[in-house]
Amino acid sequence: MTSPQVAILCGGRGRRLGDRTKSVPKALAPLNGRPILDYVLDFYRSKGFSRFVLCVGYKAQQVVERYSQSEDHEVIEFSDAGEQASMLQRIWALKDVVQDRLVVSYCDTFIDLDMENLLSAHQDAGAAATIVTAQIRSPFGLVDTDPDGWVSSFVEKPLLNYYIGCFVIEKSAFEAVTVEMLERPDGDGLVAFFGKLLEDRRLASFTHSGTQITFSTESERRRAERDLGRFYTYKEEE
Repeated sequence: MTSPQVAILCGGRGRRLGDRTKSVPKALAPLNGRPILDYVLDFYRSKGFSRFVLCVGYKAQQVVERYSQSEDHEVIEFSDAGEQASMLQRIWALKDVVQDRLVVSYCDTFIDLDMENLLSAHQDAGAAATIVTAQIRSPFGLVDTDPDGWVSSFVEKPLLNYYIGCFVIEKSAFEAVTVEMLERPDGDGLVAFFGKLLEDRRLASFTHSGTQITFSTESERRRAERDLGRFYTYKEEE
């Protein structure tokens, strides 16, 4: 299977990181001396991907300057839908350059994904999009009630699936995007887009059970540094 192009969403500011992102975009926030985007790109390179588009926005020129000199046998392009663009708008801006399918990845999330199995599962399902999920155990007992207030179900600390910031999309899926979705702020439009594909039974999922590292706040960034350091130490010892 030919590796598709990888779009990395790196236009956000990362306001919850405070002063750290006043001078740099979140994609360039450092982990152990290197931008998080370096690690994301290196992961996809290690899996044989060589065509990238960086969807920039906030302080876009810094990202362009750092990554405009691509490595041999790879292509890095840039797409700038504007500093205020939502995630869906940044993806929508790629609709005319997608060939058959596109891998979309968040710049602030490192996932040690089995890309071969992800792409095979997506193709076998015949889905318009496949989102990557992981499992988390709820610390609470979850209760459902009927309209009269009677408990209809009670599940103690169930395992739940949650989306972890990566998906595969077919070019045909862009047909489901509406103007109303594009006008929604931040991630709301993307959620609405997934909701439409879900209604049409065109949205699949792929469960990831390995390493995934992400951060939004400074304390989470420091923890991500430690986790990423342990991940690479473990890989070197294998």
